[in-house]
Amino acid sequence: MAVTNETQEINQVAAVVAKRFSMLPAVRAVALGGSHTGIFSDDDSDVDIYVYITRTASLEFREALSRDLARGTVFLNQQFFENGDSWVDASSGVEVDIMYRSPVWIEDQLTQVIDKHTATVGYTTSIWHNIRNSRLLFDRDNWYHDLKNKANAAYPTKLVRAIIARNHPLLRKIPSSYQAQIELSIKRRDRVNLNHRITALLSSYFDILYAVNKELHPGEKYLIEYAGELCELRPYGMAEQINALIGELGAPWAEQNILSHLNLLLDGIDDLLHAEKLL
Repeated sequence: MAVTNETQEINQVAAVVAKRFSMLPAVRAVALGGSHTGIFSDDDSDVDIYVYITRTASLEFREALSRDLARGTVFLNQQFFENGDSWVDASSGVEVDIMYRSPVWIEDQLTQVIDKHTATVGYTTSIWHNIRNSRLLFDRDNWYHDLKNKANAAYPTKLVRAIIARNHPLLRKIPSSYQAQIELSIKRRDRVNLNHRITALLSSYFDILYAVNKELHPGEKYLIEYAGELCELRPYGMAEQINALIGELGAPWAEQNILSHLNLLLDGIDDLLHAEKLL
């Protein structure tokens, strides 16, 4: 990957933040993750910095850090997804998102998928992907180095089957499947629920697709593009079918053709699973 001015700015911002956190004895490691460590990123991608810490950093430290580095409004101690802080870096103008993680928690996340083959509904291996593709900024005692070594493990076949077993019935096999719920949403003319259920279906769909290819789930962005780049095994016309399905969401009820597009999409993933003897 070519080193651009933007890349240099991001590296500098991340290095400054990591150095400050390295002064806290409770911090075991700091890593750069998110879009900037993946295949696809853009000018709107923020800088995701993960701080692995055994106890929460004090608000006094976090306030002092933001006073030194930020411009404009600072958001500290956000609890909406992971505990974190965010601001715009004063020197570069890039958005910085800092997330605090427990070392014990992240170790367990890897153990669940790599050793215990525990599948979830959607995004099963996204944390694993995050660790494998992150870039180390600070590592107090080689703990994160060892964690990344574990993350480089081969994709277990048992996990492939566990992900399919957990997610495939939800597509359209069981009475409460996503397809059944989508049909009800159409019958009720409930666009909010329709959008919600299609999003959930695609979450499980991509979890299955990446598992079939033994590729780690890259997260929420550029899923079609990642599949095109990483997944040799994929249904014919997948991208076109997904885009057609999503494109129908705003169509007038009398004209929309969601179920036809949905069945084509699900027929494709079923054909792939049968061909790979995974159903």
